[in-house]
Amino acid sequence: MKELALFAVMVLQAGCCPGEKPPPPAPPDAAPLPTVIASTPPGPRGPYPWPLPQECYPATECVIPDAGPGVQCAPGNPCFNPCPTGMAPEKGGSYCARTCRSDKDCSNKGRCVAGLCDRWPPSPACEDAAFCQLPGGATGLRCKDSEPCRNPCKPGHVLFGGTHCAKPCRSNADCPGGECTTGVCGPLCPSEGCPYRWE
Repeated sequence: MKELALFAVMVLQAGCCPGEKPPPPAPPDAAPLPTVIASTPPGPRGPYPWPLPQECYPATECVIPDAGPGVQCAPGNPCFNPCPTGMAPEKGGSYCARTCRSDKDCSNKGRCVAGLCDRWPPSPACEDAAFCQLPGGATGLRCKDSEPCRNPCKPGHVLFGGTHCAKPCRSNADCPGGECTTGVCGPLCPSEGCPYRWE
């Protein structure tokens, strides 16, 4: 019995059979790989990922040579465009608008102003505009009860939460690069991320 126990210990130490090599030692725990953070390459499209970091808002409007409107996060910083191709920032980097060369490039009665399609309606003439309901149920604004209710957002957007102009959606497919939540494309600017990139 003693001989059998001794043989078992020898097999465990040396392997099963004569000439067999012992198994290689287990590899040490692999070091964790560094996290890769996707970002926009430097240049006209910008050195920052979208949405812009909080310290970039509100941004300063600027012009990129040979590339059109852009924004910069601070004086002296590079001018860049954080919007999708064919669009550029407007309203201090709050929204993205289609780029244009003439009014013909702008739909829905938009005007081409400084290389961007300006499709915003006139602001209410009063500072204390009241909420009202537009045909179809969306929220609008008016200065007096006797005035018609008007959408303060550009065509295709609705007033959401009383402070955001947002694009209505039914699924994420309506919001390339974002997501459809509570019936509008997000993230919302300025509360969640800027610029707002859907028209």
